[in-house]
Order: sequence, then structure tokens, then C-alpha cells
Amino acid sequence: MGLLSRLFGGRPRQPRLSINDPVLGAVVPGSDVDWWTATVVIDGKPIEFDIGGGVEPHPALLARARELASSFEPFAREVRELLEAKARECADLPPEVAAEFRSLRIRSVSHFRPDRPRDGMVGFHETESGAVLWRCDVKDGHPVNLGGDT
Repeated sequence: MGLLSRLFGGRPRQPRLSINDPVLGAVVPGSDVDWWTATVVIDGKPIEFDIGGGVEPHPALLARARELASSFEPFAREVRELLEAKARECADLPPEVAAEFRSLRIRSVSHFRPDRPRDGMVGFHETESGAVLWRCDVKDGHPVNLGGDT
């Protein structure tokens, strides 16, 4: 073992190729080593869970993803309620705006902060217009702040 290896603990750990989780199924490294991804089919639809971590998913974030995947409907209902509230706020805009909000469907749920495992983000499937990539924040386990990127 060389001097640098002795000083710095040897070779850095490499991410595993995947983890087989009893709730999430296959959890694989994302395109960057800072997160992992699991795709879970819920009510016939694939939902992607992005989980922060390094060489393996962070335990607190992995636990949060398991919790959501095991009991997704209450969270999904809160998301639908947020979208409906935003649609009602658009009464003075063209009806297509409210319709777009009502058409949004959850594509992914991401949690990246181990110090705040109940905070994250929901990503939505692209809409017919494709003009905006919609998302909402998650604060303390509840969806808030619908926003979009053009």
C-alpha cells in the first residue's frame, strides 16, 4: 500500500451496480453518483423515486422513498388538491391554463437532503403543449409551490 493510500484510506468506494430493495425493487445509480433511482409501478403507472446518496442511497432518504411507495395515495391526493387549487386560481386566464394544471400526472418524486428527508420535489409528465416542465416542491412531506421551467 502506498503512502497516499495509507493517508487517505485506500481507494474510494465505488457505487454498487444496483440494490434490490424489498419495497422499491431495483435501486440503481443515477446518471450522476449523487443519487439513485427506483421505478415503482403504483396503480398501473410507473413512478420514479430519485434518492440522494453517494456510493449507496442515504438511509434516511431510502426510508422516505419506501414510506411513500408503500402508501402513495394520500400523497398523490395532496398533489391533486394542490393542482386543483392552482387551477381554480386561474379563473381569469384562458381555460387551457387550468386544464393544463388538472392534466398533470406525477412522473417522479425526489428527495436529496439527508438533513431534511421529508423535503423534495415532484416532477410531472410533459403535457400536450410541452411548453413547460412542471414541478412542485415538497416541504415536510407536503406538496407546495407549483412551478415550471420553460
